[in-house]
Amino acid sequence: MTVTYAASSESTPQPRFRPTVIIHGGAGNIVRSRIPPELYERYRASLLKYLHSTVALLNGEQEEEDGTKKNITPYSAIDAAVHAVSLLEDDELYNCGRGSVFTLTGTHEMEASVMVCSLLPETQGCEDVKRALVKRGAGVMMLKNVRHPVQLAREVLLRNDVEGHRGNGESMHSHLCGPYVESLAKEWGLESKPDEWFFTQKRWDEHMKGLGKGASIDHDTLPKPGEDISKYLSQGTVGCVCLDQWGNIAAATSTGGLTNKLPGRIGDTSTLGTGYWAEAWDVPSSSTRRALGLSCTGNGDSFVRVAAAHSAASLLKLGAKNSLADAITAIAGPGGELQRSAGPRWGVTGEGSGGIIGIEAEVPHDAEQHQSEEPIKGKAVFDFNSGGMLRAWTEEDADGVLRERMMAFRDEYYS
Repeated sequence: MTVTYAASSESTPQPRFRPTVIIHGGAGNIVRSRIPPELYERYRASLLKYLHSTVALLNGEQEEEDGTKKNITPYSAIDAAVHAVSLLEDDELYNCGRGSVFTLTGTHEMEASVMVCSLLPETQGCEDVKRALVKRGAGVMMLKNVRHPVQLAREVLLRNDVEGHRGNGESMHSHLCGPYVESLAKEWGLESKPDEWFFTQKRWDEHMKGLGKGASIDHDTLPKPGEDISKYLSQGTVGCVCLDQWGNIAAATSTGGLTNKLPGRIGDTSTLGTGYWAEAWDVPSSSTRRALGLSCTGNGDSFVRVAAAHSAASLLKLGAKNSLADAITAIAGPGGELQRSAGPRWGVTGEGSGGIIGIEAEVPHDAEQHQSEEPIKGKAVFDFNSGGMLRAWTEEDADGVLRERMMAFRDEYYS
């Protein structure tokens, strides 16, 4: 499924920034010995496919069904991140959209969010980003039939009533939930699907297996020897963070929530500052401007309790950490704030378990007056405190060539 947006009708100038992408497919109690190669390859193939597609759109390329490529207007960070997450929402491997888990009463309640920031005062070529910066972020929750919750989050983000126009669902609200926002989705032309479209046997088996055991991130319940591992390896939240060629960073996140959660439960995915964040700020001491975007995955209740995404961003912004990688590790890495928040329940209940992905970038204050011949580069980073985190990202190799990578653990699956 491909989301089609036009980043701008203006001519595309020489890229100021090198597009960067990182995607996650969930973090949790992923044990190498219990992941057969065929299942790992399914995750690997899907994440690399979605990563490649997203990178191409940021670079102004679109691959046709016959394999040929055509030039298009490059996607903005918002539209690229939403594109990636929309693909994940249509993939039953992941706990979002069509692959969402069931609540305690056997229903679906999906969540999603989008947030954006910009390194430059003028977001050239990105009218959607200019509109999005009014609210900065938006989350939608308790959705039952919207095919792509992340696309609804995008619409809520872009539709503000800063000029007093409220005739088509525009508002300054950052969080919307339930039947009314689903009715807005239909008015705005977003696709809805019947309940049965979201039914998958794997998720139903997880639901039935977990009844009476309380809510859980589905990957925290490991199968017994001889059981089908694919039934229980579904992951929590999915997300994507993108840096586009205009210096905008966007984070898009989506989830079906916890298996057998109580109806009405709201997690971190749709809650500003807990499961996602994007922010840019000036650093007077170094005459630079920094920006970051974050997307989280894991036990959402724990992420809410420690305001995980905003906490990581604040460590960098306030100078407690020198890099986003260090800030993420302090919150979501081994022994970090999330793990400490679980106390004696760590490793027993799934509390505190999870990971964070992000992108950081930095420019001099006078970046608009002094353009470099080489595009400014962002950096994709991540860390997790759980057994593994499915992720795919772009990074430069020793020769300066941009490579696409995928991993599930701290080291390679095939050693």
